[in-house]
Amino acid sequence: MHLGERGLLRIIDAANKSEHLERLDVGILTDDGLMLLAERLAENHHLNELIFTETADHQKYWTA
Repeated sequence: MHLGERGLLRIIDAANKSEHLERLDVGILTDDGLMLLAERLAENHHLNELIFTETADHQKYWTA
C-alpha cells in the first residue's frame, strides 16, 4: 500500500506516541521517506526494531 509522505508521517507520529510499540515495519521507503523516518524517530526510545526496504532505484547505487 502506498501511503505517501503524509501517511508515513502519521504512522511515525503514532509510533512516537505509543510507549508499547517495540517493532515497526514501514515497508518500502523512498529517499525522502527515509529522511522523514530518521528525523521523526530520532527521539523515540521505545522502538527496539525498525524494518524497512529501500526502493529499487535507490538500491542500484549500492550494488557493485
